[in-house]
Amino acid sequence: MENKKWETITIERFISAPRERVWKAWMDPEQLVHWHTAGEGWTTPYAKVDARVGGKFDIGFQSGDGKLSFPFTGTFAELVEPEKLAYMIDDGRPVSVVFEDLGERTRIVLTLALETQNSAEQQRQGWTAMLVHLADYIGKAK
Repeated sequence: MENKKWETITIERFISAPRERVWKAWMDPEQLVHWHTAGEGWTTPYAKVDARVGGKFDIGFQSGDGKLSFPFTGTFAELVEPEKLAYMIDDGRPVSVVFEDLGERTRIVLTLALETQNSAEQQRQGWTAMLVHLADYIGKAK
């Protein structure tokens, strides 16, 4: 693993659901395909998750018109169900997600290393949108 200093951002979001419910939506491939997308008009045609330390994930992203698609892949470095997960995106960037139990609400704190192709603000907007989609999905799936 490359020992590189990355610029990071932290995003916080409150979800109106118990922590175990939020964790399951994050880790279950059948649920991921319903919310894990950063942009409007994009879809998630598939998700594969091997939920163990050293396990891989592979989540597909596709534009609404089907002309653009790419995989989002990485390896889990830490899984403490339902409290925390950390993973390394296959481009070498680390991500951590903390799920704080607030009873019927969950506070998510996501910290990620930024890539260099898009601005920090674009990345913040994309990852924030993903958390908004998660909250919307959980609200509809109750």
